[in-house]
Amino acid sequence: MKKSQTILFFTLPTHGHINPTIPVVQELVRRGNRVIVYTTKKYKDKFADTGAELRFPPSHLDVQQVKQIARNPLALTEILLDATQKVLPLAYEEIEKLKPDCIMHDSLALWGKLGGKKYNIPAVSLITTFVMGKEALLAYPDIYIPEFLRIVMQPIKIISLVKKYNAILTSQGIQSEGILDLFSNKERLNIVFTSRYLQPKGDMFHDEYKFVGPAIYERKDESFPIRTGKNPLLYISLGTIYNDDTEFFKICIEAFKGRNIEVILSIGEQIDKTRLGEIPSNISVYPHVPQLKILEKTDVFVTHAGMNSINESIYFGVPMIMFPVIQEQKMNARRISELGGGAVMDRKNLTPSSLYASVRRLLDDSAFKDNIYKIKKSFTDAGGYMRAVEEIERLTKS
Repeated sequence: MKKSQTILFFTLPTHGHINPTIPVVQELVRRGNRVIVYTTKKYKDKFADTGAELRFPPSHLDVQQVKQIARNPLALTEILLDATQKVLPLAYEEIEKLKPDCIMHDSLALWGKLGGKKYNIPAVSLITTFVMGKEALLAYPDIYIPEFLRIVMQPIKIISLVKKYNAILTSQGIQSEGILDLFSNKERLNIVFTSRYLQPKGDMFHDEYKFVGPAIYERKDESFPIRTGKNPLLYISLGTIYNDDTEFFKICIEAFKGRNIEVILSIGEQIDKTRLGEIPSNISVYPHVPQLKILEKTDVFVTHAGMNSINESIYFGVPMIMFPVIQEQKMNARRISELGGGAVMDRKNLTPSSLYASVRRLLDDSAFKDNIYKIKKSFTDAGGYMRAVEEIERLTKS
Protein backbone atom coordinates (compact mmCIF):
# COMPACT_ATOMS: atom_id res chain seq x y z
CA MET A 1 0.00 0.00 0.00
CA LYS A 2 1.42 3.37 -0.96
CA LYS A 3 1.90 5.99 1.72
CA SER A 4 -0.88 8.37 2.70
CA GLN A 5 -3.80 6.51 1.22
CA THR A 6 -7.14 7.84 2.40
CA ILE A 7 -9.45 5.35 4.12
CA LEU A 8 -12.96 6.17 5.33
CA PHE A 9 -14.39 4.06 8.15
CA PHE A 10 -18.15 4.07 8.80
CA THR A 11 -18.81 2.58 12.25
CA LEU A 12 -21.86 1.36 14.12
CA PRO A 13 -21.75 3.28 17.42
CA THR A 14 -21.85 0.54 20.04
CA HIS A 15 -19.02 -0.76 22.25
CA GLY A 16 -19.17 -4.28 20.84
CA HIS A 17 -18.85 -3.11 17.26
CA ILE A 18 -16.18 -0.48 17.86
CA ASN A 19 -13.71 -2.07 20.32
CA PRO A 20 -12.33 -4.76 17.96
CA THR A 21 -11.63 -2.21 15.22
CA ILE A 22 -9.45 0.17 17.27
CA PRO A 23 -6.10 -1.59 16.68
CA VAL A 24 -6.86 -1.94 12.95
CA VAL A 25 -7.39 1.82 12.68
CA GLN A 26 -4.31 2.53 14.77
CA GLU A 27 -2.07 0.26 12.67
CA LEU A 28 -3.34 1.70 9.39
CA VAL A 29 -2.46 5.18 10.65
CA ARG A 30 0.91 3.98 11.93
CA ARG A 31 1.69 2.77 8.41
CA GLY A 32 1.22 6.27 7.08
CA ASN A 33 -2.40 6.23 5.96
CA ARG A 34 -4.98 8.91 6.52
CA VAL A 35 -7.98 7.29 8.24
CA ILE A 36 -11.22 9.22 8.80
CA VAL A 37 -13.61 7.58 11.27
CA TYR A 38 -17.35 8.35 11.29
CA THR A 39 -18.84 7.68 14.72
CA THR A 40 -20.66 9.50 17.54
CA LYS A 41 -19.14 11.81 20.14
CA LYS A 42 -19.79 9.17 22.80
CA TYR A 43 -16.98 7.09 21.29
CA LYS A 44 -14.47 9.79 20.42
CA ASP A 45 -12.22 8.81 23.33
CA LYS A 46 -12.01 5.26 21.97
CA PHE A 47 -10.24 6.56 18.86
CA ALA A 48 -8.33 9.38 20.60
CA ASP A 49 -4.94 7.65 20.52
CA THR A 50 -5.25 6.03 17.09
CA GLY A 51 -4.20 9.10 15.11
CA ALA A 52 -7.37 8.91 13.02
CA GLU A 53 -9.48 11.95 12.16
CA LEU A 54 -13.00 11.88 13.57
CA ARG A 55 -16.32 12.97 12.06
CA PHE A 56 -19.70 12.89 13.79
CA PRO A 57 -22.59 12.24 11.37
CA PRO A 58 -26.23 12.73 12.49
CA SER A 59 -26.79 9.26 13.92
CA HIS A 60 -27.24 8.10 17.51
CA LEU A 61 -28.30 4.93 19.32
CA ASP A 62 -29.07 5.11 23.03
CA VAL A 63 -29.12 2.16 25.43
CA GLN A 64 -32.87 1.65 25.19
CA GLN A 65 -32.75 1.61 21.38
CA VAL A 66 -29.94 -0.92 21.43
CA LYS A 67 -31.96 -3.14 23.78
CA GLN A 68 -34.97 -2.92 21.48
CA ILE A 69 -33.18 -3.66 18.23
CA ALA A 70 -31.05 -6.44 19.67
CA ARG A 71 -34.19 -8.32 20.71
CA ASN A 72 -36.19 -7.57 17.55
CA PRO A 73 -34.76 -8.10 14.04
CA LEU A 74 -37.59 -6.06 12.49
CA ALA A 75 -36.82 -3.10 14.75
CA LEU A 76 -33.13 -3.48 13.89
CA THR A 77 -33.96 -3.49 10.17
CA GLU A 78 -36.06 -0.34 10.46
CA ILE A 79 -33.46 1.58 12.48
CA LEU A 80 -30.66 0.59 10.08
CA LEU A 81 -32.70 1.71 7.06
CA ASP A 82 -33.60 5.01 8.78
CA ALA A 83 -29.93 5.54 9.67
CA THR A 84 -28.94 4.84 6.07
CA GLN A 85 -31.34 7.48 4.75
CA LYS A 86 -30.05 9.96 7.32
CA VAL A 87 -26.31 9.33 6.90
CA LEU A 88 -26.10 8.58 3.18
CA PRO A 89 -26.09 12.20 1.90
CA LEU A 90 -23.22 13.07 4.26
CA ALA A 91 -21.36 9.88 3.32
CA TYR A 92 -21.62 10.71 -0.38
CA GLU A 93 -20.53 14.28 0.26
CA GLU A 94 -17.46 13.06 2.15
CA ILE A 95 -16.59 10.50 -0.52
CA GLU A 96 -16.84 13.09 -3.29
CA LYS A 97 -14.73 15.57 -1.31
CA LEU A 98 -12.05 13.19 0.00
CA LYS A 99 -11.87 10.72 -2.92
CA PRO A 100 -10.81 7.82 -0.69
CA ASP A 101 -8.75 4.86 -1.84
CA CYS A 102 -10.73 2.46 0.37
CA ILE A 103 -13.91 2.35 2.46
CA MET A 104 -14.19 0.28 5.62
CA HIS A 105 -17.61 -0.16 7.18
CA ASP A 106 -19.26 -2.07 9.98
CA SER A 107 -21.12 -5.13 8.74
CA LEU A 108 -24.42 -3.39 9.63
CA ALA A 109 -23.53 -0.03 8.03
CA LEU A 110 -25.36 -0.20 4.70
CA TRP A 111 -24.37 3.40 3.98
CA GLY A 112 -20.72 2.36 3.77
CA LYS A 113 -21.45 -0.43 1.29
CA LEU A 114 -23.58 1.86 -0.88
CA GLY A 115 -20.81 4.45 -0.93
CA GLY A 116 -18.32 1.90 -2.20
CA LYS A 117 -20.72 0.61 -4.85
CA LYS A 118 -21.79 4.01 -6.13
CA TYR A 119 -18.26 5.41 -6.49
CA ASN A 120 -16.56 2.12 -7.42
CA ILE A 121 -14.21 2.22 -4.42
CA PRO A 122 -12.72 -0.94 -2.85
CA ALA A 123 -14.66 -1.66 0.32
CA VAL A 124 -14.20 -3.87 3.38
CA SER A 125 -16.90 -5.15 5.73
CA LEU A 126 -15.72 -5.48 9.35
CA ILE A 127 -17.67 -8.23 11.14
CA THR A 128 -17.35 -8.03 14.91
CA THR A 129 -19.76 -10.90 15.63
CA PHE A 130 -20.03 -14.37 14.16
CA VAL A 131 -20.99 -14.20 10.50
CA MET A 132 -24.79 -14.22 10.39
CA GLY A 133 -26.79 -15.88 7.63
CA LYS A 134 -27.92 -19.31 6.52
CA GLU A 135 -24.89 -20.83 8.22
CA ALA A 136 -26.15 -19.66 11.63
CA LEU A 137 -29.59 -21.11 10.90
CA LEU A 138 -28.04 -24.44 9.93
CA ALA A 139 -25.86 -24.50 13.02
CA TYR A 140 -28.55 -23.65 15.57
CA PRO A 141 -32.08 -23.90 14.14
CA ASP A 142 -33.58 -24.17 17.64
CA ILE A 143 -32.25 -20.68 18.46
CA TYR A 144 -33.37 -18.95 15.27
CA ILE A 145 -36.51 -20.76 14.07
CA PRO A 146 -38.76 -19.50 16.93
CA GLU A 147 -37.68 -15.94 16.13
CA PHE A 148 -38.22 -16.57 12.42
CA LEU A 149 -41.77 -17.84 13.08
CA ARG A 150 -42.53 -14.77 15.18
CA ILE A 151 -41.32 -12.50 12.38
CA VAL A 152 -43.35 -14.17 9.62
CA MET A 153 -46.48 -13.48 11.64
CA GLN A 154 -45.97 -9.80 10.72
CA PRO A 155 -46.21 -9.94 6.90
CA ILE A 156 -47.29 -6.32 6.43
CA LYS A 157 -44.27 -5.07 8.37
CA ILE A 158 -41.93 -7.37 6.43
CA ILE A 159 -43.28 -6.21 3.06
CA SER A 160 -42.95 -2.58 4.12
CA LEU A 161 -39.31 -3.03 5.16
CA VAL A 162 -38.39 -4.96 2.01
CA LYS A 163 -39.91 -2.19 -0.12
CA LYS A 164 -38.02 0.45 1.85
CA TYR A 165 -34.73 -1.44 1.45
CA ASN A 166 -35.22 -1.96 -2.28
CA ALA A 167 -36.25 1.67 -2.74
CA ILE A 168 -33.04 2.90 -1.09
CA LEU A 169 -30.90 0.73 -3.39
CA THR A 170 -32.91 1.52 -6.52
CA SER A 171 -32.65 5.26 -5.84
CA GLN A 172 -28.87 4.87 -5.88
CA GLY A 173 -28.85 2.84 -9.08
CA ILE A 174 -27.69 -0.26 -7.18
CA GLN A 175 -29.15 -3.72 -7.63
CA SER A 176 -30.63 -5.33 -4.52
CA GLU A 177 -28.89 -8.43 -3.18
CA GLY A 178 -31.85 -9.27 -0.93
CA ILE A 179 -32.72 -7.73 2.41
CA LEU A 180 -30.85 -10.41 4.38
CA ASP A 181 -27.62 -8.83 3.11
CA LEU A 182 -28.46 -5.86 5.37
CA PHE A 183 -27.18 -7.96 8.29
CA SER A 184 -23.74 -8.58 6.76
CA ASN A 185 -23.32 -6.14 3.82
CA LYS A 186 -20.97 -8.62 2.21
CA GLU A 187 -18.01 -7.26 0.26
CA ARG A 188 -15.19 -8.71 -1.81
CA LEU A 189 -13.22 -8.61 1.47
CA ASN A 190 -14.86 -9.35 4.81
CA ILE A 191 -12.75 -9.20 7.97
CA VAL A 192 -14.18 -11.43 10.72
CA PHE A 193 -12.88 -10.86 14.25
CA THR A 194 -13.00 -14.48 15.32
CA SER A 195 -11.34 -17.70 14.18
CA ARG A 196 -12.71 -20.15 11.64
CA TYR A 197 -12.54 -22.78 14.39
CA LEU A 198 -14.85 -20.82 16.70
CA GLN A 199 -17.21 -19.62 13.93
CA PRO A 200 -20.20 -22.00 13.70
CA LYS A 201 -20.04 -23.91 10.39
CA GLY A 202 -16.71 -22.17 9.78
CA ASP A 203 -15.75 -24.55 6.97
CA MET A 204 -18.71 -23.33 4.88
CA PHE A 205 -17.25 -19.86 4.29
CA HIS A 206 -15.26 -19.07 1.15
CA ASP A 207 -12.02 -17.13 0.86
CA GLU A 208 -13.63 -13.67 0.75
CA TYR A 209 -14.11 -14.13 4.51
CA LYS A 210 -10.85 -13.62 6.39
CA PHE A 211 -11.08 -14.95 9.95
CA VAL A 212 -8.38 -12.96 11.74
CA GLY A 213 -9.32 -13.57 15.37
CA PRO A 214 -10.21 -10.89 17.93
CA ALA A 215 -8.25 -7.67 18.23
CA ILE A 216 -7.36 -7.49 21.92
CA TYR A 217 -5.40 -4.37 22.73
CA GLU A 218 -4.01 -2.64 25.80
CA ARG A 219 -6.44 0.00 27.00
CA LYS A 220 -5.69 3.01 29.17
CA ASP A 221 -7.72 1.67 32.07
CA GLU A 222 -7.28 3.15 35.49
CA SER A 223 -5.32 1.20 38.09
CA PHE A 224 -7.52 -1.27 39.92
CA PRO A 225 -6.95 -3.15 43.19
CA ILE A 226 -7.31 -6.92 42.84
CA ARG A 227 -7.00 -9.02 45.94
CA THR A 228 -4.70 -11.95 45.33
CA GLY A 229 -4.19 -14.97 47.53
CA LYS A 230 -4.82 -18.69 47.71
CA ASN A 231 -8.52 -18.43 46.82
CA PRO A 232 -9.69 -18.49 43.17
CA LEU A 233 -11.04 -15.30 41.61
CA LEU A 234 -14.54 -15.20 40.12
CA TYR A 235 -15.50 -12.27 37.90
CA ILE A 236 -19.20 -11.54 37.22
CA SER A 237 -20.42 -9.06 34.60
CA LEU A 238 -23.47 -8.88 32.33
CA GLY A 239 -21.95 -6.30 29.97
CA THR A 240 -23.14 -2.76 29.28
CA ILE A 241 -26.69 -3.32 27.97
CA TYR A 242 -28.53 -6.19 29.73
CA ASN A 243 -27.16 -5.57 33.21
CA ASP A 244 -30.24 -4.15 34.98
CA ASP A 245 -31.11 -7.40 36.80
CA THR A 246 -31.00 -6.78 40.55
CA GLU A 247 -32.33 -10.24 41.42
CA PHE A 248 -29.57 -11.94 39.43
CA PHE A 249 -26.88 -10.05 41.30
CA LYS A 250 -28.56 -10.84 44.64
CA ILE A 251 -28.42 -14.55 43.73
CA CYS A 252 -24.73 -14.19 42.93
CA ILE A 253 -24.06 -12.60 46.32
CA GLU A 254 -26.03 -15.32 48.10
CA ALA A 255 -24.25 -18.07 46.14
CA PHE A 256 -20.73 -17.00 47.10
CA LYS A 257 -21.00 -15.25 50.47
CA GLY A 258 -18.57 -16.78 52.91
CA ARG A 259 -17.10 -19.12 50.28
CA ASN A 260 -13.38 -19.54 49.72
CA ILE A 261 -13.72 -17.62 46.45
CA GLU A 262 -12.90 -13.97 45.83
CA VAL A 263 -15.65 -12.33 43.74
CA ILE A 264 -15.56 -9.14 41.67
CA LEU A 265 -19.09 -8.12 40.70
CA SER A 266 -19.55 -5.45 38.01
CA ILE A 267 -23.17 -4.25 38.09
CA GLY A 268 -23.16 -1.36 35.59
CA GLU A 269 -24.74 2.06 35.96
CA GLN A 270 -28.42 1.03 35.99
CA ILE A 271 -28.54 -0.56 39.46
CA ASP A 272 -28.30 1.10 42.87
CA LYS A 273 -25.73 -0.85 44.86
CA THR A 274 -27.69 -0.31 48.08
CA ARG A 275 -30.52 -2.47 46.68
CA LEU A 276 -28.23 -5.51 46.81
CA GLY A 277 -28.24 -5.65 50.60
CA GLU A 278 -25.24 -6.48 52.77
CA ILE A 279 -22.10 -7.25 50.77
CA PRO A 280 -19.92 -10.07 52.24
CA SER A 281 -16.22 -9.44 52.77
CA ASN A 282 -15.15 -11.81 49.96
CA ILE A 283 -17.27 -9.95 47.37
CA SER A 284 -16.41 -6.56 45.86
CA VAL A 285 -19.11 -4.65 43.94
CA TYR A 286 -18.38 -1.91 41.38
CA PRO A 287 -20.40 -0.07 38.72
CA HIS A 288 -17.68 -0.91 36.19
CA VAL A 289 -14.18 -2.37 36.16
CA PRO A 290 -11.23 -2.54 33.72
CA GLN A 291 -12.22 -5.92 32.28
CA LEU A 292 -8.89 -6.89 30.74
CA LYS A 293 -7.03 -6.27 33.98
CA ILE A 294 -9.57 -8.38 35.87
CA LEU A 295 -9.64 -11.26 33.38
CA GLU A 296 -5.86 -11.50 33.53
CA LYS A 297 -6.25 -12.73 37.16
CA THR A 298 -9.64 -14.49 36.83
CA ASP A 299 -10.28 -18.25 37.20
CA VAL A 300 -13.93 -18.31 36.07
CA PHE A 301 -15.97 -15.63 34.31
CA VAL A 302 -19.77 -15.35 34.69
CA THR A 303 -20.87 -13.45 31.59
CA HIS A 304 -23.76 -12.57 29.26
CA ALA A 305 -21.69 -14.07 26.40
CA GLY A 306 -21.36 -10.92 24.33
CA MET A 307 -18.75 -11.31 21.59
CA ASN A 308 -16.22 -8.93 23.15
CA SER A 309 -16.52 -10.64 26.51
CA ILE A 310 -16.11 -14.21 25.25
CA ASN A 311 -13.14 -13.18 23.09
CA GLU A 312 -11.41 -11.44 25.98
CA SER A 313 -12.12 -14.37 28.29
CA ILE A 314 -10.61 -16.81 25.77
CA TYR A 315 -7.61 -14.53 25.28
CA PHE A 316 -6.80 -14.86 28.99
CA GLY A 317 -7.64 -18.58 29.13
CA VAL A 318 -10.70 -18.20 31.38
CA PRO A 319 -13.61 -20.71 31.26
CA MET A 320 -17.10 -19.22 31.34
CA ILE A 321 -20.53 -19.61 32.89
CA MET A 322 -22.82 -17.95 30.35
CA PHE A 323 -26.24 -16.30 30.71
CA PRO A 324 -27.15 -15.19 27.16
CA VAL A 325 -30.17 -12.98 26.46
CA ILE A 326 -30.43 -12.29 22.73
CA GLN A 327 -29.96 -14.65 19.78
CA GLU A 328 -26.40 -13.55 19.06
CA GLN A 329 -25.35 -14.21 22.65
CA LYS A 330 -27.16 -17.56 22.65
CA MET A 331 -25.18 -18.60 19.58
CA ASN A 332 -21.92 -17.45 21.20
CA ALA A 333 -22.69 -19.37 24.38
CA ARG A 334 -23.77 -22.51 22.53
CA ARG A 335 -20.56 -22.57 20.52
CA ILE A 336 -18.32 -22.12 23.58
CA SER A 337 -20.24 -24.92 25.31
CA GLU A 338 -19.90 -27.20 22.26
CA LEU A 339 -16.14 -26.73 22.29
CA GLY A 340 -15.98 -27.49 26.01
CA GLY A 341 -14.99 -24.03 27.21
CA GLY A 342 -17.86 -23.39 29.60
CA ALA A 343 -21.47 -23.97 30.57
CA VAL A 344 -24.73 -22.25 29.59
CA MET A 345 -27.29 -21.39 32.26
CA ASP A 346 -30.70 -19.70 32.35
CA ARG A 347 -31.46 -16.75 34.63
CA LYS A 348 -35.13 -17.77 34.91
CA ASN A 349 -34.61 -20.84 37.09
CA LEU A 350 -31.30 -19.89 38.68
CA THR A 351 -30.67 -20.57 42.36
CA PRO A 352 -27.64 -19.76 44.53
CA SER A 353 -26.85 -23.46 44.89
CA SER A 354 -27.03 -24.19 41.15
CA LEU A 355 -24.81 -21.21 40.36
CA TYR A 356 -22.23 -22.19 42.96
CA ALA A 357 -22.22 -25.81 41.74
CA SER A 358 -21.59 -24.73 38.15
CA VAL A 359 -18.75 -22.42 39.09
CA ARG A 360 -17.24 -25.11 41.32
CA ARG A 361 -17.40 -27.58 38.43
CA LEU A 362 -15.41 -25.25 36.16
CA LEU A 363 -12.85 -24.63 38.89
CA ASP A 364 -12.35 -28.32 39.62
CA ASP A 365 -12.32 -29.75 36.07
CA SER A 366 -9.18 -28.72 34.17
CA ALA A 367 -10.71 -29.88 30.85
CA PHE A 368 -12.62 -26.58 30.61
CA LYS A 369 -9.41 -24.55 30.78
CA ASP A 370 -7.68 -26.92 28.34
CA ASN A 371 -10.49 -26.44 25.83
CA ILE A 372 -10.39 -22.66 26.21
CA TYR A 373 -6.69 -22.79 25.37
CA LYS A 374 -7.49 -24.73 22.17
CA ILE A 375 -9.75 -21.87 21.10
CA LYS A 376 -7.10 -19.36 22.14
CA LYS A 377 -4.56 -21.11 19.90
CA SER A 378 -6.97 -20.75 16.96
CA PHE A 379 -7.03 -16.99 17.68
CA THR A 380 -3.25 -16.79 17.72
CA ASP A 381 -2.97 -18.77 14.48
CA ALA A 382 -5.54 -16.50 12.77
CA GLY A 383 -3.16 -13.52 12.69
CA GLY A 384 -5.06 -10.82 14.60
CA TYR A 385 -5.34 -7.17 13.64
CA MET A 386 -2.00 -7.23 11.80
CA ARG A 387 -3.40 -9.76 9.35
CA ALA A 388 -6.55 -7.64 9.00
CA VAL A 389 -4.42 -4.65 7.99
CA GLU A 390 -2.42 -6.75 5.55
CA GLU A 391 -5.63 -8.00 3.90
CA ILE A 392 -6.92 -4.43 3.60
CA GLU A 393 -3.65 -3.34 2.01
CA ARG A 394 -3.79 -6.28 -0.39
CA LEU A 395 -7.31 -5.29 -1.46
CA THR A 396 -6.31 -1.74 -2.34
CA LYS A 397 -3.42 -3.01 -4.45
CA SER A 398 -5.56 -5.45 -6.46
